[in-house]
Amino acid sequence: MRMTEKRCAGLVFPLLLVAAFCGCGGGGEGGRIGVFAGLPPAGWLAERVGGEQVSVTVLVDQGQSAHSFEPTPRQAAALARARLYLSSGMPFEETLSARASQSFPGLEMVDLRRGL
Repeated sequence: MRMTEKRCAGLVFPLLLVAAFCGCGGGGEGGRIGVFAGLPPAGWLAERVGGEQVSVTVLVDQGQSAHSFEPTPRQAAALARARLYLSSGMPFEETLSARASQSFPGLEMVDLRRGL
């Protein structure tokens, strides 16, 4: 299998998970599914897969450092209402993942680096 095929295969599970959540209601604005992404590329992916059924928020905007990022209180409150978080494996996401089960019980964390 070529490297490109391996990368695409690694995205199959997260894409299926996003698509499955699109069949559920709630969590986002206007009845759309609340989806968070750590970085813009993951947010772009979620928007393309979920379409009109998802409300995507990216935590780290372009120009911000993902290595020293800390979520704002407003982002943390919105994250508590979200259903899905797409992780890219940044250091702040490891801390977020460790706290997610306590602070965000309804949030499903998906690591985009993992394949099938």
